[in-house]
Amino acid sequence: MKLDPSKKQYLKEIDLNVKMDSGAPCPYIIKNEYKLYLMFYIDMPDPNWDGTYVNVRDNARDKGIACISFNNYCQIIDGWPNDEVLIGHRYYEFGLKSYRFFEVIHSDWIMDILNRNRKHPNHNDSLFEDDKHYIFCFHDTCFEIITNGYKVDVFNDKSMKDVCEMVINKMF
Repeated sequence: MKLDPSKKQYLKEIDLNVKMDSGAPCPYIIKNEYKLYLMFYIDMPDPNWDGTYVNVRDNARDKGIACISFNNYCQIIDGWPNDEVLIGHRYYEFGLKSYRFFEVIHSDWIMDILNRNRKHPNHNDSLFEDDKHYIFCFHDTCFEIITNGYKVDVFNDKSMKDVCEMVINKMF
């Protein structure tokens, strides 16, 4: 997509074919300078749960993990706001919602990075044309990334510990 600062930004909800756990998705990030993995618990309802007790996460035993791999990411923001104060997020007025995934179309963040990169003597705007701005709204945090693509893998039978170990082994 051609970058055009005159275009108004807006949000587009993304269907990753996976639903995050709304109680405690507990996202993990493992990264180096070239690759980033975002893992979180997916919604796997217990058909026997009667609502009278709380489950506490056990990262070594709980199963059901989504792992999103990002190649060639440019920059990330991770942390505040949580679901209780999402109204304070700069994209809330565009329809940002908790427990969902979004792409920011005509992102001001990408335009800011592009404009700062123009200081480089060999800068070329085309290097940024494939970049996309994604937002993942978890329970206690939001994760934002500028990248040119992602891949989603789902592991229904693996624990967070298993998936993190697998990702770390891929990094070497």
